[in-house]
Amino acid sequence: MLDLALTRLEGLAVHFVGNKLREEKLFISQEPTEVNEEEEALLLKFFLKSFNTEELFRFTHPSDLELNEIYSFASKLFEKPSAFGKQSKNIANHLYSCSTHPKIKSGELYVAYFSNCIVDGKEVEAIGLFKTESKEKYLDAALKKEAYRLNFHEGVPLGKVEKGCLILNTGEEGFSVCVVDSKSNEALYWTNDFLNVTPQSNSFHQTKTYLKICQEFVTAQLPEVADVTKADQIDI
Repeated sequence: MLDLALTRLEGLAVHFVGNKLREEKLFISQEPTEVNEEEEALLLKFFLKSFNTEELFRFTHPSDLELNEIYSFASKLFEKPSAFGKQSKNIANHLYSCSTHPKIKSGELYVAYFSNCIVDGKEVEAIGLFKTESKEKYLDAALKKEAYRLNFHEGVPLGKVEKGCLILNTGEEGFSVCVVDSKSNEALYWTNDFLNVTPQSNSFHQTKTYLKICQEFVTAQLPEVADVTKADQIDI
């Protein structure tokens, strides 16, 4: 059970990560980003509301978990929170090295450090990684003397996170990781290449796997052994 209602934002760094294949730039912020209380409340809502806290992942690596870059950076940051700036830069550099798919869009990478995340009744710290790739035009009507002036700006809508992960310092091997990837069908670089995570074998994952097997049987194998219509398949 994950409760983020009282979570606090302790540190934030923002970097710009372009597409390395297209030779777009990587901009590394040299100083953390300061936010006030109102901005913190808005960012916490934006960062945390999109996570499905029932589906958990863990970091993995085919030979040695310590060779998983994000796991290594997160471990060092949990051990030494004062190294936030250094590790956020390492994370940005790693994302840039993974941004080689032609469909990957450039965007801002937000590296956040959270406190007071409650996992199964235990208070833990967490690291959040979020990337925004889409921007929208918005209108600002500003009153100037006796008339309004219209200003058009471009920014990130505070709706849902496009790509994100929450690394929870639960003490488990590979940590407990929540993942958001709204465009995973375009390129799996966020989940597979950048994070390199695998689902935890919990009840949620087992149920999801079972349902997928049932669906594949009904759509692919059942018509070969029984006379069923498309409508029957949908009902089943």
